[in-house]
Parts: sequence; structure tokens; C-alpha cells
Amino acid sequence: ELENVTWSVNLSNGDYDEIHQWDKLPVGENTCDKFMEYFYQTPGVLSGPVVAGWQLNGAAVEITFTGIGSGLLLINDGRNFELADASAPDEFYPAKAELIAPDQVRVTCDKVQNACSVRYGCLAYPRLTRTEVKKYFSLFNKEGYSADQFFIDLTKTV
Repeated sequence: ELENVTWSVNLSNGDYDEIHQWDKLPVGENTCDKFMEYFYQTPGVLSGPVVAGWQLNGAAVEITFTGIGSGLLLINDGRNFELADASAPDEFYPAKAELIAPDQVRVTCDKVQNACSVRYGCLAYPRLTRTEVKKYFSLFNKEGYSADQFFIDLTKTV
């Protein structure tokens, strides 16, 4: 971890085929909020959910988050979660996500019986238009900040 370094998550503000987002206002607002949170310890929720831990529950993966504010918000049918089975660890299948607690999401997939990894927001190159990008992401806190992409190797202990 680097000292005096932070980042802001702007995935849900993106543009198809453009690393530099067209609308700079949400990027600036997210960056400012994260700066105030990190450097000045400004009270309140100023960034999105972050993975705090996980547990396997049968074929399901239950993921716990910090940075939830007044709770997690799952939209767009909980899309963009994927699971890999231990029998084919490099092949990811679209998974279903559901809220099970204010700070927890359960991820399942009918094609995965022995999950070895779970990821969110990790498609290599989502081909989306500017209006579709908001439909791509599904995990936010109720304050409107999106979760960052993540990959969890379920074969490692927490």
C-alpha cells in the first residue's frame, strides 16, 4: 500500500471505446469525494462498496462489503457477476446476485456447483454505448457510489 495515495471509482461513468470519459463532471465529483474522505476524513459516505470478506455456502458465494453507507443497492438484475467452477477455473459463467443483508450479496449460477472464483465488472472490454454503460454495472451503495471491479480467488483463505 502506498502512503498518501487513493483512487476514485468511475466505472459507471464510462464511455464505450473511450478511456477518457466524455462527461467529466461525475468523474470530478467522485474524485473530490474520495479525496475529502481519504485525506480529510470527512464524515459521511463518499465512496462505494469494497469487498470485506466472503464465505462459501454450498454452491453459493456470500460476499460482505464495507463502504455500504445506508445499505447496498443492486440494480439491473444484479448483472455482471460471474462465477468459475473448479472443473474449468478459467471459464466464467454469468451469475445471479441477490441481496441477503444490508452489507451482503449472494452470488449463484446453475452451471457452477463447486465455485473456485467470483468476479464483478471484469469483462475484458465491454462494448457499450454511452447510455448502455449505466446498465452494465449493478452494485452500488444507496448513496449512489458504484462498487469497484473485483476478483476473488475462493481457493485462498480470507
